[in-house]
Amino acid sequence: MDEAFEKRLPKPEELNAMTKESLAAAFAGESQAAEKYLVWADQAEEEGFPNVAKLFRAISFAETRHARNHLRVMGGIGSTADNLAAAFGGESFEVDEMYPAYHEVAKLQGNNQAVRSINYALRSEVDHKGQYTTAREAVLAGNDIGDQAVSVCLVCGHTVIGDVPDKCPYCAAAKEYYRTVGFLRPTDAKAAQKGDEEMGFPPVEDLFTAEDLGGWDAIDTEVFGTEGVFTQAFEAAQG
Repeated sequence: MDEAFEKRLPKPEELNAMTKESLAAAFAGESQAAEKYLVWADQAEEEGFPNVAKLFRAISFAETRHARNHLRVMGGIGSTADNLAAAFGGESFEVDEMYPAYHEVAKLQGNNQAVRSINYALRSEVDHKGQYTTAREAVLAGNDIGDQAVSVCLVCGHTVIGDVPDKCPYCAAAKEYYRTVGFLRPTDAKAAQKGDEEMGFPPVEDLFTAEDLGGWDAIDTEVFGTEGVFTQAFEAAQG
């Protein structure tokens, strides 16, 4: 990571109980907001507002930066092996405790669509547990996992490494409803340029930072202020 960039990031520290609880809640809130904004971006695009969609996606990315900073301060970023173990633990909780309990409540109350959504998630999380286990075993042995495509069903989240099935085993969606996770452009300029060249992408002519746009205070005012673009877009959408 770029040294100048790294210097500006918040660092892990020993937290008092109340601060730790506050940061954990903020991390959850920022993470949820980021995902909601991506969903709302798709909705805006469907309604014919591509620039509002772009704004939602940009602010979603900003929320992920906030979430990452909170996670960093809480000491939530470890080695890859440690991160895989934590991911396995999270999936295990969802599979063994959280989703079974949620499923029974939704079923008892006759909320069939909630049951469907929970079942989609539960079955996929079981797969994730196995995938994280295999990945951690490789990492502990000093190896990366195999260079295979990883694809996700857009309907239910079924995650498959390697060949995509003709039909999703969990929701019966056709093969074309899978999205393969491909090349993600690094934020490091040198790594990004190397990746662009290898992938045949055109060179990036301009790469802006927050400072180029006047700093975070200016961006906050221009985006979220009473006359900010997000505020105006929201008010316009509300009619």
